[in-house]
Amino acid sequence: MKIIHNNPYRVLGLPITATERKIKKRIDDLKIYTEMGKEISYDTDLPFLSDFKRTAKTIKEAASQIERPGNKVFYSIFWFWIKSPIDEFVFEILKEGKVEKAIELWEKTLNGEETNKDNYSILRNLSVLYMATSNDHGTIQENCLSRGIELSGKVFTNGDIDKYSHLIAGNKYKIDKKKLQREFIDEILTFTQNILDKPQGISTSTFISYCQSFSDESYRYVVERYTSKVIKKIESEIDNTKQLREKNPRDCYRYGTELYRNTKDDLEYLKTILPQSDYNLELIADKIAEEFLQCSTDLYTATSE
Repeated sequence: MKIIHNNPYRVLGLPITATERKIKKRIDDLKIYTEMGKEISYDTDLPFLSDFKRTAKTIKEAASQIERPGNKVFYSIFWFWIKSPIDEFVFEILKEGKVEKAIELWEKTLNGEETNKDNYSILRNLSVLYMATSNDHGTIQENCLSRGIELSGKVFTNGDIDKYSHLIAGNKYKIDKKKLQREFIDEILTFTQNILDKPQGISTSTFISYCQSFSDESYRYVVERYTSKVIKKIESEIDNTKQLREKNPRDCYRYGTELYRNTKDDLEYLKTILPQSDYNLELIADKIAEEFLQCSTDLYTATSE
């Protein structure tokens, strides 16, 4: 994910908990180094991530990205948080490019306790690491992507996001959890938009299933992003059929047939994305069925008369 590989904390070589004073000093130092044409490296220059160069442009962009408290929190969620001794130990392994070993150690420490407040940094770090390695030279690593998104959802539903935001942006900062979660999801949606239902990619329904670890509201937000246009199109076809039926009930057979033909593929698409028990799927299917029935009733009445 670009937001991880080009994360401002990585570009500036800073921990996500860096103070304003530390950030300002680092920016000033980097400006001097670039003017001198001197290259400098930091612990954040992890070798398994894509290469990048610190230039006056990239430094300025990175600095602007974390000027505001809300942005600091947002970008920090896409970067590593070295909080505990185990985080420090595993991060040293990551600096050697040993991704699989790092995953193994963090997963072992997590040990399924994904709601334990003492494991919050590990939960965060694993989500970042999995998503950072989910695209291998254009090939999607589905197991990494699914696990990364799953853990990301738990980062938000864990209950420690308020305390975490204060650590990053200060105690005066009041987090908008709904907004932050949607911005996070939007970033994931941007990343996956070119791989859904494509060769060597993943299906839309599979991707949506990954997001079930987020809050119900956020999960519905993901579902609506991929179904709202299709549902509106079906509803428009139903309304159009109703208007035609009421004007000329003797042609209801033709109207009903056209409604079936115009909504069949869209309804099948929704069935591939939504579970059979989904309320929206049941509702739209019932609306189509009701209009079919009304076409039959009106045709029978008109021809009987």
